[in-house]
Amino acid sequence: MAKKGSSTESSPMSWEQFLNLVARMNDEADSIKNFQKKEQHVKFIVLISVGCYAGLRIGDILNLRWRDILEKESIEITEEKRKKRRSITLNPNLTKTISKCFLLINPDPDAYIFTNSMGGEDHSVMTVQYINRKLKSIFKHYKVKVAKVSSHTLRKTFGKRVFELNYKSDDALIKLSQMFNHANTAITRRYIGIQQETIKDIYLNL
Repeated sequence: MAKKGSSTESSPMSWEQFLNLVARMNDEADSIKNFQKKEQHVKFIVLISVGCYAGLRIGDILNLRWRDILEKESIEITEEKRKKRRSITLNPNLTKTISKCFLLINPDPDAYIFTNSMGGEDHSVMTVQYINRKLKSIFKHYKVKVAKVSSHTLRKTFGKRVFELNYKSDDALIKLSQMFNHANTAITRRYIGIQQETIKDIYLNL
């Protein structure tokens, strides 16, 4: 379990960084010959894409099966943390990524997506610790410069993108605060890194 306050330390990607990362990972997927390596590579394309496009907590992402998101315009989930039922609309770019990744590895549609491929029939769902280590390795490999990479990076990227697309408005922060179940918008602002960016701009603009 993460230490208190550690979830707010990781930084979001810019949307351009996210799109570039997924594009490069997709390009590389076709050249991977070893099936197990390809399978894990492809699963992380899906994980990163779902995290950034849907803004789900990592626990809710890990509960997904292929059938939950394949060829779907929206998904219904019961949040692991709050036990609240939510409907999530899937961006068309995300649905294309999911379909392409599914065809690359042709898994059982009823299977959980994010399992460890260690051979045999008992494929356990990845741990958050493993995912965080793997994300750090992926970001390093593709030279994506983000501070303290973790699964929170993906959710924060979603939040920052929503904030920017809605003209960095207070209304956008209110909506994100509700979606993230934050006590107030100040927490949301810190979570997606807006406060840090504002302070940085003060120094750069002197």
